Amino acid sequence: AFIQRKRNITFQDNKTDSTINYRNNDTKTALNRKFGHVDMKIFRDGIYEKDIVDDIFNELDATKNLIDIGANIGQHSLLMAPYCKNVYSFEPIPAVYNQFKESIGLNHYQNIHLFNTAVGNKKETQPFNYVTNHAGTSSFVERDNPNPNIISVQIDTLENRLSDVKMDVIKLDVEGYESVVILGNKEKILKDKPVIFMEYNPVWVEKEGSYKTDEVFNFFLDNQFTIFSRNKNKILSREELDTKNQDNWIVKPIL
Repeated sequence: AFIQRKRNITFQDNKTDSTINYRNNDTKTALNRKFGHVDMKIFRDGIYEKDIVDDIFNELDATKNLIDIGANIGQHSLLMAPYCKNVYSFEPIPAVYNQFKESIGLNHYQNIHLFNTAVGNKKETQPFNYVTNHAGTSSFVERDNPNPNIISVQIDTLENRLSDVKMDVIKLDVEGYESVVILGNKEKILKDKPVIFMEYNPVWVEKEGSYKTDEVFNFFLDNQFTIFSRNKNKILSREELDTKNQDNWIVKPIL
């Protein structure tokens, strides 16, 4: 274990701090091995989802606001904070929220506004499936887990939380709850016309059950947005929606 620590392969204790160097800016990040995938990817590789981080960066400037829904430990928010006006981040799991909050303090950021809240279609409290050893897969969708950890989380709408905030860019990763977030806040989205980076998981959308798998896709196309598929590396036509496989979309308003 000592040799592994010296070789920077793993860390012995559950918690450690790591520094992410992005565009010559050093960002301190609190990591917890117990939370699993995201923390370990940052520790081992130096950054998580760099291609998505780069694409988000290209949509931001000092006048724009980033909305991070399903922020997890906050890597995307932390890396983008120096390059935009404000970041508004939503993370419903208290333990993960507290770790993100710790990272904000490590970097002394004043422009990250963090909510211990999920985003949905109304203000309420709901049970949430918290996967303790892989926090990023936690979801409102029931998990195939022999030892589920069910917690209660607060939910609120974007209008309630950000009524006076112009949403310029949204990063959305909510493990099957994406249709509820988008369609439950469609008036705010249509008003602000943000660029949206989102994970789309049709199997979990169907399992969650609030909407059909094609409803959020058709909502975007019906309201003058384009949808770029990372899986297919192209802008999708109405006939090209894949309702079987997870994808990452870049959704942009047609200006």
